[in-house]
Amino acid sequence: MEGMGFRDFGAEEIGSSIQYRYNSTDFIARGTFGVVYKANISKAGTYSKSDFVAVKVIHVAINSESDADQENWMTAVKRLRRLTELKHKHLVVYHKVSITKSSGGVTVELAMDYHKGDLALFLRQAKKNGTLSNKWEKVFQFAKDMAQGVQFLHQKGIIHGDLKPENILVSFISSGSAKLVIGDLDDLVQMKESATCSADLSHLRGTTRYMSPEMLKKFSLKQAERPGRKTDVWSLGCIILEMAESCASVPKKRLIKDRNIIDAGNALENYQYASLIIDGYVPFVSDDIEDNLACIARQCLDTTSANRLSARELLQKLQKKDIIVFLGFKDSKYLCVMIFDPLTNSVSVQKVHGAPELDLATKWQLAVTSNKIIFRERIRDSGVQKLKVHCWTVDEGIWIQQEFTSPYYVHPGATMIAVEDTLYLWGLDDMLLETNIFTGNITANKSPYLDGDAVTKFREQIFYATEDRLFQYNTLIKEWKYLKRRLQERFDFAMTVVSGHVYIMGGKFWNDAALNYTATADCIRLKLGSTTWEKIKPLHQPRFRHTACIVKDRLYICGGSYSNDENAATIEFYDTKSGAGWSSVSLSPKDSGQFAAWMAAYQNSWYAVTTVSVNPDTAIFPDISG
Repeated sequence: MEGMGFRDFGAEEIGSSIQYRYNSTDFIARGTFGVVYKANISKAGTYSKSDFVAVKVIHVAINSESDADQENWMTAVKRLRRLTELKHKHLVVYHKVSITKSSGGVTVELAMDYHKGDLALFLRQAKKNGTLSNKWEKVFQFAKDMAQGVQFLHQKGIIHGDLKPENILVSFISSGSAKLVIGDLDDLVQMKESATCSADLSHLRGTTRYMSPEMLKKFSLKQAERPGRKTDVWSLGCIILEMAESCASVPKKRLIKDRNIIDAGNALENYQYASLIIDGYVPFVSDDIEDNLACIARQCLDTTSANRLSARELLQKLQKKDIIVFLGFKDSKYLCVMIFDPLTNSVSVQKVHGAPELDLATKWQLAVTSNKIIFRERIRDSGVQKLKVHCWTVDEGIWIQQEFTSPYYVHPGATMIAVEDTLYLWGLDDMLLETNIFTGNITANKSPYLDGDAVTKFREQIFYATEDRLFQYNTLIKEWKYLKRRLQERFDFAMTVVSGHVYIMGGKFWNDAALNYTATADCIRLKLGSTTWEKIKPLHQPRFRHTACIVKDRLYICGGSYSNDENAATIEFYDTKSGAGWSSVSLSPKDSGQFAAWMAAYQNSWYAVTTVSVNPDTAIFPDISG
């Protein structure tokens, strides 16, 4: 039958022998190519009242005298056969395909799994009742479901090409939880395109807001590249962003290009939206969205498909988990790390093998990125300023050592931070030095007078707090911005940025009455773009010289001191979304003792802390042993 032309065709059934029935009152939905009905399944000759399949009925016109239609017909039959063979837990199952010849063409019936709703309906209901609010774990899980299904299709050489919430079905399993399955796979076998190529985009309907730039250019006769597998990744990025916006309750459907933001809501026609995407606009990712998810969405929504994630890379990023890594020296000699897993609240301390010997009497500083810990040693050699840098790629156990000459003087205590592969150091004469840790290229830019107390970063932005002032530096355009004076002068505090807010926690302030520095538990935050500091719940007790890092939307405070004589051997966290207050991490007695011993050992020396994303299915630290 596979090689049979349409002229010789009568009827065919592909797949299982399942029997079903439906009538016009069982209508579910109407799509571009057909109508979907809810059908009862026959069991032992009796039609069940509780078991159903969804049946999509498609009428296809075929000219039996057309050689082109004959060729399209044979290709379509091959694809229909393949449709029933696509089996994956995150793809809708097609049980049976029935093809019947009719006057002027054929009628195709596709019997598939029946699901009560799609993602579009789920998101509308979630927005109404708030069931998805701040449920980032659910968004990550749904994103993984879709990525697994799309990766499977791509491995089979199939591009979906029409991913949107209406084509993603929600399957509720026995435990009451939900998973996503990708539907509308039958559109992959249609004989004709849903839209005709034209310079006029006004004919585009429905899926425009999930179409990749290359797909839109194809329809507008402005094609620069052939749409490939990564056109599906763009669509996934749009869907992930839509779920994230529901989770964060932020304004939806905005586009951005070169810092120009446009409202792309219902007032904007589909053809206007398509024109903006073709012109280089991309969906806007709000700072209120969870940081890891925001980064993933941006990597899916690159206008150049070659720069986009593949479905496999997307799935790998979604499957990673965050751990907190502390670094320091044991017995002033051995480089060690302590790993804290926020999911299990477990601690492990391990020695790092292959680390360079570092003279702790020398001035060393630390900077951390998402997967690197960087040591900087200041060396004065015959009056020439040199920089020696050791870089450790945490999740690969790789060491890189660089030594290069700087034309600028770097103060021994110069504040330092790393953004990706670039180190930023503050030198004399109000200069901000930038050096790539791999190339050693050093440049200098003017900065405000800074004698900083804390420095942190958020994506490409650096935030620097000094005395009672707060500054922001954009590393892309190399531009400084003065933000706001703080509520009071304080020192030795922790600062970080999450979900569009700058957080300042604990520290010490000058007590005029006692004529000394007094520790504080007060915490404040400033929403970016706002001019007002807001007080949040205080720490459990005053703490200073502590460190802070972010895991998902939780802010973790680690180590430091409660007083000049008492180390803070605890971990606290604050849920930035709920704002419910600070909670102490409940460690096991063994882990609690290990963490306390670690903090005591390094409190008078130094340690670094960073959040690292790792894949739990692979070795986390291949170059580390206990």
